[in-house]
Amino acid sequence: MVEVGHHDNRVYFGKEATRLIVKGTQRGEDQKPLKLDQWYDVIFEIKDDEICFQIKDGFSFRGKFKETGEADRPIVAFCGTNRGTLLIDDVSVLEEVKKQVQ
Repeated sequence: MVEVGHHDNRVYFGKEATRLIVKGTQRGEDQKPLKLDQWYDVIFEIKDDEICFQIKDGFSFRGKFKETGEADRPIVAFCGTNRGTLLIDDVSVLEEVKKQVQ
């Protein structure tokens, strides 16, 4: 699972489906579950009140949700739930730097 904010916005990886959940409510269509023991290239982006989650050569979730713009720097967490294991490799965190005009 990938979480933005503390238990607020999640991309959930289940046995039956992969889904986007915002404030406890599913948004968008279920996608097929991810295969076990396989690496995936993923892009996850937060900009203002928009979330974009995309699996390379696969599906994507994209949505504009007021609930995501709660903090200047939202918390992003990667979790393996219910005794699950999530292996993460080669993570890059990019942050937009806003220049002040003088």
